[in-house]
Amino acid sequence: MIVKLYKSRTLGTDPIASRLLSQLHAGGYRTIKAIRLEQVLRAEGDISDIDALKRLFHHPLLETVGQRSRLNSKKPIVEVTYQRSMTDPELDSIMHAAASMGICGLVWVRLSTRYEFTGIGRKEASKLAAQFFYNPLVQTLLIPGKEWTTLVPQGEPGGVEQIDLALMSLRQLRKFSDDRLLHMPSEQLLAVQKFFIREGRPSRDAEVEMIAAKWSDHCYHTTWKRLGLLEYLRKTTEKINHPLVVSAYVDNSGVMRFYDGWALNSKGETHIFPTFGVDPYCGIMTKHGGVIRDIISTGQGAWPWGGTTVMATCDPRIARSRVPKGAFHPQFVLHESIRGTHDYTNPMGIPMMWSQYLVHPDNWKGLALGHSFGILPENKAKKGVPLPGDFVVLIGGPTGNDGIHGATSSSGNMTAKTRTADAASVQIGMPIEERKIMEATPLLRGADCIRACQDCGAAGLASAVGELGEACGVWLNLAWVPLKCAGLKDYQIFLSESQERCILVIPREKLPLALEILADYEVRAAVIGIFTDTRRCQVVNSPEMNQGLWSSHPTAQMSGTIAVDLPYSFLNSSCPLPKIKTRKPAVQLKRFQPRVPQTESQWVRLVCEHLAHYNICDQSEAAHRYDQTVQGNTVRTYIGGADDRMPDDLSVVTPLRGHSHGAGTANAVNQFYGEISPSVQGRLVAAQAFAKLVAAGFGPDDITLCANVYSPRATDSPENAWRLKALVKRGYGPASAILGAPVITGKDSSSGTFITKNGRRIDAPLTLDINALGRMPEVGRLIPKPFRKPGDTIVLYHPGLRKLRLGGSVFYDLFHERGSELSQLDLRQLRLGLERYHRLTEAIKCIRSQSVVCEGGLIRRLFEKGFGSGLGCSVRLPGDSLQWLFGEPGAAVLFTTDLQTFTYFEANDLHVLGQVTAEPAIEVFASNQKRLFKASLEEFSCGWSKTFAEVVQ
Repeated sequence: MIVKLYKSRTLGTDPIASRLLSQLHAGGYRTIKAIRLEQVLRAEGDISDIDALKRLFHHPLLETVGQRSRLNSKKPIVEVTYQRSMTDPELDSIMHAAASMGICGLVWVRLSTRYEFTGIGRKEASKLAAQFFYNPLVQTLLIPGKEWTTLVPQGEPGGVEQIDLALMSLRQLRKFSDDRLLHMPSEQLLAVQKFFIREGRPSRDAEVEMIAAKWSDHCYHTTWKRLGLLEYLRKTTEKINHPLVVSAYVDNSGVMRFYDGWALNSKGETHIFPTFGVDPYCGIMTKHGGVIRDIISTGQGAWPWGGTTVMATCDPRIARSRVPKGAFHPQFVLHESIRGTHDYTNPMGIPMMWSQYLVHPDNWKGLALGHSFGILPENKAKKGVPLPGDFVVLIGGPTGNDGIHGATSSSGNMTAKTRTADAASVQIGMPIEERKIMEATPLLRGADCIRACQDCGAAGLASAVGELGEACGVWLNLAWVPLKCAGLKDYQIFLSESQERCILVIPREKLPLALEILADYEVRAAVIGIFTDTRRCQVVNSPEMNQGLWSSHPTAQMSGTIAVDLPYSFLNSSCPLPKIKTRKPAVQLKRFQPRVPQTESQWVRLVCEHLAHYNICDQSEAAHRYDQTVQGNTVRTYIGGADDRMPDDLSVVTPLRGHSHGAGTANAVNQFYGEISPSVQGRLVAAQAFAKLVAAGFGPDDITLCANVYSPRATDSPENAWRLKALVKRGYGPASAILGAPVITGKDSSSGTFITKNGRRIDAPLTLDINALGRMPEVGRLIPKPFRKPGDTIVLYHPGLRKLRLGGSVFYDLFHERGSELSQLDLRQLRLGLERYHRLTEAIKCIRSQSVVCEGGLIRRLFEKGFGSGLGCSVRLPGDSLQWLFGEPGAAVLFTTDLQTFTYFEANDLHVLGQVTAEPAIEVFASNQKRLFKASLEEFSCGWSKTFAEVVQ
């Protein structure tokens, strides 16, 4: 028997329906007058207590539930559910809750959502649903009158496909790659063909899929290896030989030494392709899920204590008519990215340490970046190595057909067909499942149950088990992999990126204890294989094997269907790197000189417009949707001040219970500087992140860096390749060496190219994000950002600043200009100057407040420090008014003090600007003592408060 319950909102406005309606209106579908939503629970089994099922399904104060629909059947209604072959992600939670309530006889449940439209016809409603409301690779429309007779997943397994590559021409190989969405270049296809000719056999589908994922730019970093960038960064970090570096470039994340035998780890990862190409909501959720798993699966397991989200789109206020076919409207991406971050990080119980939203006109395939930070014992922080005889244990959610071709699709261009062709590459995020893994991991680590671990990210088991098996060899039986989707082919089980799953390498003698701990935390666990001494990756599907008997005497048995049998000597050393030419762009940079305001009112209007720029305006509307204090150890949030809307420069927590040792993160990102000089972009961004921590009280020797680069495709553009090399080899690479802050982790993504339907190429802007991670022995040393006391002296300290320019600034972007010259820094002098600053803060603690002047310039920091404190200031600029107000020096420290002498500093590096005032206003004088303007903080905050709020509301 199948029971159906219909649930709808009764109290107040349905927020989900309202959001959908506003998004459709913003997208140009204004004929829709209203949308009503109804959820349906289908429950199969011998269910006697339907009233208890109703209590389980709805909130009695907000919702109505019954066995009949409340929607108007005369209006267009579409119903969306997961495909019949799939298990609903909510199944386990519902079954567990039902058992707790004493509901017996429940066999299976499914959820669906019904949408009722007012103002359009049934045909248009179905079209809209297919375009916006479901992913056809994992979901389906329920047709009225065609009810399923059973809710249990149905399907037929597909087995293994034999593919004879030997006689294929290069043209046929390319078509084969395109048809299977492998995105393999010709050199790789020919290398694979040559290998199987030498083997004297056809390839199996799972083998080709594994090779394509393994050799993809996303996993193998083919672009960076060809350009010599990955090895350059590794060697640069080795030369720095920083005493705090525990692990770099060998594990899921980088690790630095903390205090009392503990270590901190960090990682940043992008999910650009699924976010901008297929499904922004799922793309953002799995962005967070993936990078959190990187933290958990480092060494023998870590505990996450913080994360970030950084999003860059085109302007969300752009007209619908200007959106290229195949791209999402940026407002839709923005809304869904905020919702995805909220829906993933909050249930995980991990504080948000930073959120930032940027615009650039070329971000049709924009930036979706997230960081995660964790803590683990230093003696458990090194990457583990499996030994022959260790068990392969898969933990977490069951495997489905979501996330197929994620690694290969992420390595290709985005086109007008991406949303339909590559839709299966998007995973379904499951934060509660990952939370259980997160809680169980420290206990497993403490009991010495984990020899090594790896998350199932890109390419799923093929990547996770495949990489772990490189040390000795591995054997898997796909028949033992728990599935949520019936009818999966072997290659789909092996390559699926379904969330949230990890691989544990567990010694045989520790298996019973490990399974007991995992069961205590309700984490699914399945022994699916064993590590061998064969130096091969061997995968079978042998359902006739008895897992219990095998576990007592585990061996690699090549019985049943063989899906993969490949030597690691081929997988690891035979990938041909692309041929990439480099050529310096012949770009004529255009100088720009904006008109200088002539009256006070013109100055005030210009400053108001500047502060209202999307990149630097008040973004607390999003920030306050993310929990910043959930673990109870947050010392400083990135949004603070008098009314919790002032953006701070960093976040700080005390990750060790009962200790006041601080861990702080500061983020710097830029998409404008690279259009003028990628090398200077690299130096400025690295200096900004580094200086933000030092200015707040962190020691210059207690900082490591995470660098994430997003670049347009370089394999077919010598100019893009040149820019990328300049950014790394002449930019942030040498900057990290000079500053003494090693880059210990990060991720490159070289696929930032969108091809429109008419063939026009749109390259994403060259983007660099640097996240600095620092340690502090005592958080009482932290220096706040807001002004503290009227009468304090305001000082601008800018060691190493050689030129202050407006090129690449947020200010120039107001005029849709970039300019021709960036500010110039002498990084050696900057390092020496910040050392002097730090010694001063430790010696006499005279710095009352601080902030680093970077994007948005001096006027932005004066305003934020005033807004966060309710105090004002009166300052005199040391030179050219536009440059000193709006220029972006990169790493200048704006601090306040009660010092009367500044003999601690070099005179050329410091300007005394003025004083903090009790009146909440900003008064600015030119260098010739002429007053330029004076206005209240309230007046300046009007546009600053509205820009982002109006977009997201």
